Amino acid sequence: MQEAVRRTGLDNVPEDLRRGLPEIGEADPWQRAVLRGVFEGHAGHGGGDGSFDSFLRIQLLWEETMARKVVDYMRSPRGEGKRMVTITGGWHVKYGFGLPKKVVRRLPMAYAIVLPEEISTPEQQEGRLMRVDLPEVPLLPAHFLWYVPYNNISEKRVRMGIRMEESEGRLLVESIVPDPPRRRPGSRRGTSSSRSTGSR
Repeated sequence: MQEAVRRTGLDNVPEDLRRGLPEIGEADPWQRAVLRGVFEGHAGHGGGDGSFDSFLRIQLLWEETMARKVVDYMRSPRGEGKRMVTITGGWHVKYGFGLPKKVVRRLPMAYAIVLPEEISTPEQQEGRLMRVDLPEVPLLPAHFLWYVPYNNISEKRVRMGIRMEESEGRLLVESIVPDPPRRRPGSRRGTSSSRSTGSR
């Protein structure tokens, strides 16, 4: 479905696929401007309006899908009276015009954005950061900033301690590694769960 939307746009997706798509609203003009800057900061993106339009369509599809999942849960009996915390990529929530705006369009509610902000970047890493030319957005990027130290995740490996395979749309635990550093509680060989299609 994602590939069909990327290639042909929302209006040209086959009817059987379109029925599974979330309602997709108009792109916020500020979000479009910011994502244009992010897109152009990626080396080797290919350039051109056609490439950017494909990129934007996929961003909106991800956010609308996430928003639908959030609202479906909050409206369900399991979500009644609860608050939800989502761990979401920064550009999907920054300034509120990504996921927050798309949730509120479906279900008006109060929300707060907590945005991690690195205290500093090691000098040897500065030249490797993506250069992005962004517009000055007349909005607060977040309600709260959470200052964190720089963390190079490429030097760390997280292991779940299980080997998985996909079977008929479900993830199946094929084997369990003895004494792994980390393993999901309750994991047993042969157990399965529905395939996740949540946020990126």
